[in-house]
Amino acid sequence: MSMATRASSRNKLTFAGVVATPPKLDNTIRLQNEVERLRKENDELKQRIVAIELRLTTMEKDKKEEIEQMEAKLKKTKVDVETTLTKAVKNHVQEVISNKVESRVASTLRERQRQDDIALNVRIGGLPSCWKGEGDIEFGKALPLIQAALPMIQWDEEAITVVTHEYRTNHAILTLKTKSDRIRLLQQSRLLQDTKFWFAEDLTPAQHKQKKVELQKVREAGKWAVYRGGKAIIQEFRTPKPASLPLAPS
Repeated sequence: MSMATRASSRNKLTFAGVVATPPKLDNTIRLQNEVERLRKENDELKQRIVAIELRLTTMEKDKKEEIEQMEAKLKKTKVDVETTLTKAVKNHVQEVISNKVESRVASTLRERQRQDDIALNVRIGGLPSCWKGEGDIEFGKALPLIQAALPMIQWDEEAITVVTHEYRTNHAILTLKTKSDRIRLLQQSRLLQDTKFWFAEDLTPAQHKQKKVELQKVREAGKWAVYRGGKAIIQEFRTPKPASLPLAPS
């Protein structure tokens, strides 16, 4: 083989080697490019994650502030409501108490006025239906009829100012000049024992309730009268019912 032929063969081999190398280089370049692309995507992903985390942090902070504002508002509203309710309840309680006090005071004043109006009265029961005479009652005629029905009583005509007939009960109501005159007349009620007549203080409806309590105490004590501290609390005498006798054996 000549020298020219050998040289030509070497050149062909070298060229072939050069031509065969590029595929490996291309793979490396592609891998590098792919790595670079992945790196960039990774960087972008990291940036997006950082942005999302920042956004979440901001949203969380804003939400927390909003919640704190709402809690503060609710707390203030609660305090305002409690204050308003407390004032309303307090005002209502004060109004109720005031109304009750006013009502109680008015009731007490009315009761006191009623008691003052009848403070000098003595009620007489057990009189016959005709005791007052015919027509309207006249003091000059009525009092002698009462005196005639109750001869055991010592009457002080000058101490009696008014004689009233109560149609519902047929009671006579005597109005005396002074409390002392009234007490002296009531003290004679013991003389009416075992009769159908009785003396009693003229009482208001409220006093009648108390009278029942006093009468119960009197009856439990087996007494006919209660007289305390110079004042007749109650004087009421009625003819006691006869005790029932046992039937005789047949």
